[in-house]
Amino acid sequence: MAGDCREILWHGWTCTIAKDVEGKLQKWGNDPVLLETIFNSQPVGKFISFNEPTTLLGQDGHVYPSNKNTKSCKTWDDAAMTGLGDVYAYRRKWNKSVLWLKEIGGDGVYRFESLQDLLNDKPLFGPLSHPLLKNDSSLKLFAAESRVFVLSPGPMPHVFEVHDIRGLPPNLKSNCEGPVFVQLHEDLEGLGVTQLVQGFSNRFMALTEAGDAYLLAPKVDMELVDVGDEAVRLAGVGSDFEVVVTEKKIYVRGANDFGQLGLPKSPTLEDFTQLELENINPNQIVRVHTSRWSTILCVKAE
Repeated sequence: MAGDCREILWHGWTCTIAKDVEGKLQKWGNDPVLLETIFNSQPVGKFISFNEPTTLLGQDGHVYPSNKNTKSCKTWDDAAMTGLGDVYAYRRKWNKSVLWLKEIGGDGVYRFESLQDLLNDKPLFGPLSHPLLKNDSSLKLFAAESRVFVLSPGPMPHVFEVHDIRGLPPNLKSNCEGPVFVQLHEDLEGLGVTQLVQGFSNRFMALTEAGDAYLLAPKVDMELVDVGDEAVRLAGVGSDFEVVVTEKKIYVRGANDFGQLGLPKSPTLEDFTQLELENINPNQIVRVHTSRWSTILCVKAE
C-alpha cells in the first residue's frame, strides 16, 4: 500500500485506517466491524483495540465502540484493550490547583473486564498501585494478546508490567491483594526508556535515549537488539519478525513467509539483516507499523 497520509491509526490483516493530509479518515481494505459513521464523527485519538478496529479513543477523551453509536460515560487520557477483551484505562490525577482543567475524580489506571464495563464505568479493580507508579504523570498504556505494560515517562522513566493473577504461579498469587499484580520491569531501570512499541505474540520493544532497543518477549530474558553501533530510533514487532530503523539503515529479522520483511520470500532470518529499498531514505522514515504478518513504513515527503 502506498499513499499520502498524515498518520496511520490502525494497521491490521483486514484493513488499514489513516488520517489524510486534511485530517480526514481513510481506509484501505475492509473490516465488517467498522461502521462508516466513524469516518464522519468524533475526531479519533487512537484505536485502542488489539485484534480488530473495534474501539477508539476520541480526541475528546471518550471511548467509542466503532460499531455502535454510543460512548463511555467518563473521559480518559489513555486506554488499551488486550486480545482477551479486558480494558485498562488511565485518567491523570491533577494537582488540586488545576483540577478545573480536568474532570474531577481521575486518579490512575483502572481495569475493566470488558468494553461494556468501561462504557458503564464499572471497573473490576483500580487504581493500580506501586510505589513508583505516579498517577499525576502522563502514563502510557500498551496491550497485546494478554500482556499489558505501563510506561511512566519523565527524567527517570519506569516500565511496569500488569499481570492477571489467573496466569501467575500459586506462590505469587498468595501475595496479591487484587485481580492484578503490578511489577516494575527492573531490567529496564536506568536505561532511559523513551518509547514502548506494542507488537504481536505478546512481544514488545523498548527504545532508549541512548538509541538501544530491547525486545521483551514472554518467558525469555530481555534481548538487546544487535545492529552494531547504530542508534535505533523506530521499530516494529510482528508475530515472528522485527523491523528496526536507524538514521542510515533499515534492519529486519525473522520469518518472511509472506514477504513481510520487504524481501522476496525466503527462509527465516536468524540475525538482523540490512534491508535496502529503492527511493526510500531511512532518515525520512517517521513511523513503522506492523500487523501480525505485514509492515508499513511511513516516509516523510521531500
